[in-house]
Amino acid sequence: MKSVIIHGKRVSLESPKTGRPDAELWGVTRSNTQFWNGQLTDWTRWFDLHPIERTTYYPGVRNIRPKTLWWYAKQGATKPIYLLKAIPEVVASVTFPLDAVLKEFPREKHWYTCQVDYMIPFAILEGFTHIILNGIGVNKMPEYLQRHAGIPYWIGLARGMGIDIEVDPPSVYRTPPTLYGYEAAPQVLRNKEIRFR
Repeated sequence: MKSVIIHGKRVSLESPKTGRPDAELWGVTRSNTQFWNGQLTDWTRWFDLHPIERTTYYPGVRNIRPKTLWWYAKQGATKPIYLLKAIPEVVASVTFPLDAVLKEFPREKHWYTCQVDYMIPFAILEGFTHIILNGIGVNKMPEYLQRHAGIPYWIGLARGMGIDIEVDPPSVYRTPPTLYGYEAAPQVLRNKEIRFR
């Protein structure tokens, strides 16, 4: 089984690769600089699918995450860092293969809502048969869930293709422990974090 861990927020003291030595570890955006203080070293590939420079729809990585961009630049050329477009100052930068992903999954046009929604189909194209989401879906704020609405779609699509999807806790994307209507449901949290306005 070819495994990949897609890692977002830090949810453990140890690396997500602990106990999974054969899995690739794909990190996202500022995870290493914000949550690991640059100490997550066993990653395989990194992804930041946001415009580097300011656009009309995004303030730009250079402006809002300069520490992250600096970290990318100092990584050398040993491991790939996927960006919307490779840039000279990040020697390891690789242009994300958007055309290949869209060619394979053209009908999913409206389900590319965040970068994980590109990473899951890319992992499928790369031949991974086991995808682990780690630190993905930790934030339960309605705005976050709306901006990441495609993740459940890609989980279902991958499972429908016979790919094993594992979701590490904590995550809103974990499979419910009970069978709705036939078993007692877990207590529902009632707080402002999940109250839709």
